Amino acid sequence: MGERRTIGQYLRAHARDQGDAEALVFEGESISYALLDRRASQVANGLRAMAMPTGSRVAYLGKNSAAYFEIWMGTIRAGMVMTPVNWRLAPPEIAYILADCRPALLVVDPELAARLDPVPSCPVLLTEAGGGGDLYADWRTRTLITMAAMTTSRCNFIRPGRPAIPRARC
Repeated sequence: MGERRTIGQYLRAHARDQGDAEALVFEGESISYALLDRRASQVANGLRAMAMPTGSRVAYLGKNSAAYFEIWMGTIRAGMVMTPVNWRLAPPEIAYILADCRPALLVVDPELAARLDPVPSCPVLLTEAGGGGDLYADWRTRTLITMAAMTTSRCNFIRPGRPAIPRARC
């Protein structure tokens, strides 16, 4: 029987062996195995920079997107667990799932942020801001920042008791 490998290891192997091949296509954008692998590593490094321990949960409340796969693969690579939350659920159902899984981070599409009632006690990262800014992508590419730096007014995190609106771009 062969060596057991994780899905993250399979992604890394595909990136090495056929990096230019399409890994996924979403809304006309083609993402190669090499790019998906690099973005998954950036997510993993970002999660580690937040000092999240192995086994932590990262919840994702959003519609279909390439970011979903980057976050999923990045959490696996960081030794964490992604908890997808169906965007069609009612606010009480979303709150129940988030209370049950106790995520260390919630990544949410801005149009769904209003469904966070109450806003969870963990940091909440919006996937994008009005005007086409992509806060998730900015966060993903900052692989050496700490949680303290990310919760300053420079980044778009929602904190408990504050409105779910963008403050500034990272």
